[in-house]
Amino acid sequence: MLDNKFALLFIRGERAIKDLKYDILKHPNVLLTTDGKGKPYLHGTVENSLGRIEIKNIAKKEKQKTTAPKKYKYIILDEKELKIHLMEVKENEKKQKEQSKKENGGNGNETNK
Repeated sequence: MLDNKFALLFIRGERAIKDLKYDILKHPNVLLTTDGKGKPYLHGTVENSLGRIEIKNIAKKEKQKTTAPKKYKYIILDEKELKIHLMEVKENEKKQKEQSKKENGGNGNETNK
């Protein structure tokens, strides 16, 4: 039976080590932890946000917004939504080219973008 003041440390590829347990309450930085009256760490909180993410479902026209400054605009799309969006962009460009041809009378004076 192992005495409670000892610990066994197993590291793959090495021999097992028997050593005295370390009292974490004697560590110099224990005051920074909850054991030493420090504040608990809150995972997943946002304190200094510089932007926002807008999740947009193009097919269904649904939006989910975060609370952040409105001057930053990002859209996250999955693969299907990206294909739909790119097809719409190509169709709009095609329509704009046809429109400019009609406006210029088809005489080759249109400008390329």
